[in-house]
Amino acid sequence: MLKNYLNSAIRHFLRHRFFSFLNIAGLTVGIACSLLLAMFVWQEATYDNFHADKDRIYRITSDFKMGEYSTQTAMTGSAIGPAITSEIPEVANMVRFFKYPVVVTHEENKFEEADFIWADSSFFDVFSFRLLEGNPKTALSGRNKILLTPESALKYFGDKDPVGEMLVVDNGSEYEVTGIVEAAPVNSQIKYDFIASFTTLRAGREPSLFPMNYYSYIMVNPNTDLAVLESKVSSLAANKASENGITGENYLKIQLEPLTEVHLTSDLPGLVPNVDKRYVVIFFIVTVLILVIACINYMNLATARAADRGTEVGVRKVMGAHRGQLFWQYITESFISVLVAFVFSIVLASLVLPYFNTALNKQYSLDIFLSPLPLTIIFTVVVLVALGSGIYPALVLTHFSPVKTLKGSARTSKAGLGLRRGLIVFQFVISAGLIICSLVIYEQIRFIQTSDIGYQKEHVVAQTVDNDVVRSYSALKSQLSSVPAVEEMTLVYETPTHINWGDGMETNDGRQLLLNANPVEYNYLNTFRISLLAGEDFTRQDQLQADSDSAQALNEAGRNIIINKRAAQELGWTPEEAVGQRIDFKGNATIIGVTENFHYAPLHEEVGPLFLFVDRMYNQVVFRLSGSDIPGTLSLIEEEWNRIAPHIPFDPLFLDEEYNAMYENEERLGMLFGFFTILAVILGTLGLLGLSALMISNRTREIGIRKVLGASVNQIVGVLSIDFMKLVLVACMISIPLAWYAMDQWLQTFSAHISMPWYLFILAGTLLLLVSLLTLSTQTVRAALRNPTEVIRNE
Repeated sequence: MLKNYLNSAIRHFLRHRFFSFLNIAGLTVGIACSLLLAMFVWQEATYDNFHADKDRIYRITSDFKMGEYSTQTAMTGSAIGPAITSEIPEVANMVRFFKYPVVVTHEENKFEEADFIWADSSFFDVFSFRLLEGNPKTALSGRNKILLTPESALKYFGDKDPVGEMLVVDNGSEYEVTGIVEAAPVNSQIKYDFIASFTTLRAGREPSLFPMNYYSYIMVNPNTDLAVLESKVSSLAANKASENGITGENYLKIQLEPLTEVHLTSDLPGLVPNVDKRYVVIFFIVTVLILVIACINYMNLATARAADRGTEVGVRKVMGAHRGQLFWQYITESFISVLVAFVFSIVLASLVLPYFNTALNKQYSLDIFLSPLPLTIIFTVVVLVALGSGIYPALVLTHFSPVKTLKGSARTSKAGLGLRRGLIVFQFVISAGLIICSLVIYEQIRFIQTSDIGYQKEHVVAQTVDNDVVRSYSALKSQLSSVPAVEEMTLVYETPTHINWGDGMETNDGRQLLLNANPVEYNYLNTFRISLLAGEDFTRQDQLQADSDSAQALNEAGRNIIINKRAAQELGWTPEEAVGQRIDFKGNATIIGVTENFHYAPLHEEVGPLFLFVDRMYNQVVFRLSGSDIPGTLSLIEEEWNRIAPHIPFDPLFLDEEYNAMYENEERLGMLFGFFTILAVILGTLGLLGLSALMISNRTREIGIRKVLGASVNQIVGVLSIDFMKLVLVACMISIPLAWYAMDQWLQTFSAHISMPWYLFILAGTLLLLVSLLTLSTQTVRAALRNPTEVIRNE
């Protein structure tokens, strides 16, 4: 029986090649798209699931308030982890991390390394990372120990065994290589190229509550009551706050985040960027919708051709076929279509995957589906798609009466016609909605890239420095002052794209304010083109005072600071009133200027209070270039740089690139959304193409009669297209309010965003109508141009 089903199905596919191709092509594209999207959804949804004790590991976060300002951060002081472990019996272990870019040197090999972390020796006791070489108990015990990934080992030592060798970090400390650690999986929130021992840091030897610069994780005992644990952690935090003078309305709260929930649900950035869970949900929905569109195409074409297969049904029933046998015959056809499409979809997904990975800067592989759970899900989906796309056509076909079908009078019911129209509307509701969402995402990303953020980031490059370079800065600046294309130079602790330094100040009347701060060189405002609302800029005298005096002398003598407008508002001053105010910041300080609010954090966040002060703690030198012959100018800078700072690789970062990197997730997800929007539209038009071809083949006599009676080609095309175009218009009307609501919610996640662009909704509808009309015209124009006498004679 099965052999008969297969033979019949194959004969049917060969006899109706065009419609079989459309069905299989639609299913192939739909399944391939779903596989690619599923890789994204699966990887993001399974972050950190590979750890054996994942359900027992928690990240510690801090909620801190001092004065008028409060902040939440994923970091803690270096004393919090040890205190929780020693004072709360439910906690079995802890690990602290510190991440900071450094220059690593071995003989002639010298590179700046961004993924350099320091970690406690309990690293391998808490997490399931594999040590390929070395002893996990001692590899990070003691000062100046370091582990390398295989890639890092090859980079610095080639084929030589690096264990026991030394690496120089930041042109100073020597670290002994004690092992080789397997690279972190792609779905890990803890990523590294180097892991150094945490006790190398002063914070590892002398733990303190502040500064809060360290990521801390704890592992609890099995069967720990989380509510009890959180209560004890809360009490411990309150005690530590009280011991450090944080009382009254000020507070320090410690909270716990489950390891496996951090990546998708936490609002606090960590060692790697988080992904908004809503994006993962959205793309899961898109995955399902694309499969649904592919199934709808199959159902529409199969049911629309039901009348053509009526004679076949009648003959089979007269020959004794039962309805159940016919049902399984047509279900078999559906299964074969889906299986063939699935094989082709794997080939298509494999071909597209390299471009997909490049677009998203990911390392996806189809191997991700080879574990038991994904294979089970895929098998279930294939079965559901086959049944979902084939069951209704099978029921329609087997329902026909053999008497009517043999007479040629079998027709699908009005209900069937209504269902097909409803499915077309549903397809294009999805397509129109995706087009609208893609356009709004594009506009918001363009707004981010072009909006006024309070400083000029174009033609500005930053280069990492150390104390030796800072001391040689005057010589560097003197040499480069003769290069016309170098307009300005300055030193900064952090560039304005992201300022993390947290500090506090207190006014003379006792008002306290916790805010962000940035040590800068006196030429900071000029270099970044930041406007002053009131007061004056730093002067060279401020810099000379900071360079010559000791920190204690500087604090006693007092220093000048510049605050932003938000800080003045928090303290109850206008910009003009703030100028000249005396505050307590590590001693006496005077506010000499107030800047406009500039965005020093992603646009998702509101601009917070900030102040700038001249100091000697710098991490980067910044060059503003004229924009003419940038490669040549960078070459001149590099030549001078290599003379003054040969120990640090010249690897400048353009500030606009650093700024755009903050929105990399949004930009890449927008690209992904746009890509699959196009594919969803293609799927919809494939179905429309098949249905229009079938509709026209059923109306050939009508077309011929209309032409004989004098109808023009344009009139016939209009008659044939109008019904479908009405359905597309209805779909647009339904999708517009849904897309408006969805995009309005998304835009609210940005503190600065575009107004909802109404013209994009018109543009989306127009695009969909044009694509639909173009698709229909491939069939309608050809039908309208046929010789009417030939059509009528054949009929």
